[in-house]
Amino acid sequence: MMIRAIAFGGFLGASLFCHVASADEPTPLAQDSSADAVASAHPDKPQCGLIHRPCAYPHLALAVEGGVVVLNESGPFGFTTGVGSITSAGPSWGARVGVDLLSWFSIDAHYIGMHNAAKGVAAPAGSVGLLTNAATGELRFTVPLRYVQPYLFTGAGVYSTSITGAAAARAASPLYGSTELGVPIGIGFGIPITPGLSLGAELTYHRLFGESFADDDAIGGGDLTTFNAVLRARL
Repeated sequence: MMIRAIAFGGFLGASLFCHVASADEPTPLAQDSSADAVASAHPDKPQCGLIHRPCAYPHLALAVEGGVVVLNESGPFGFTTGVGSITSAGPSWGARVGVDLLSWFSIDAHYIGMHNAAKGVAAPAGSVGLLTNAATGELRFTVPLRYVQPYLFTGAGVYSTSITGAAAARAASPLYGSTELGVPIGIGFGIPITPGLSLGAELTYHRLFGESFADDDAIGGGDLTTFNAVLRARL
C-alpha cells in the first residue's frame, strides 16, 4: 500500500512540473503577436533612390540633359552682340555624375556639348558652326522642398570650341577655334517623380575668359547661355 502511495505521489509531481514548464514557453501565436507589435512600433524607414535604399546621405546622383544654347556677349542676354550676332541658336546636351552630400548640398562633375551654326559674314562659302565641349566641376545648392526643389549652382571648368563644316567653308570663314577657362552660373528646379527620380529645367550662363573666335573684335568674343531639361536619378 505504501509503495502504491509513493508511486502515485511521484507521478503527480512529474505531471505538475511538466504543466508549469509548458506554461512558461510562449505559444507560436504569442510569438507572432509579439513580432507584429514590434513591427508596428518600429515601421520601416522611408526609402530613397532607384535601388530602394533608406534615406541617408551621401547619395550617388546621375543626370542627363538636353535643350538649347545661344551665344552672346556682354552678359547672359546679349544675344545680338559679339559672336552671338553671327550665329543661330542650336542644340545642347550633357551628363553629370555627382554626390548628394546633404539634402541641400551636392558636388557634380559635368560634361556639356553645344553647337551653334554660323550665318552671314561668318559663313561666306558654305555652312560652318561652332562646336563647344566643356568639362566642369560644380557645387549645387538645393532647397529640399517636397513638390518642387529649386536650386542654384556654380563652378569652373574648361571650354573647347572648334569650327565644323567642309574644309573650303572653314577656310573662307573668319571664325576659328578657341580653348579657355569658364565659369557656369545656373539656376534650376527639379520635380520629384519618385523618391529616386526627378525631372526639371535649368538656365545656365557660361562665362568664358580670354576667348577669341575671330580676329574681328566685333564678332570675336562670346559666352554661352543654355536652357536645358534635366532628368536626375539618385542611387
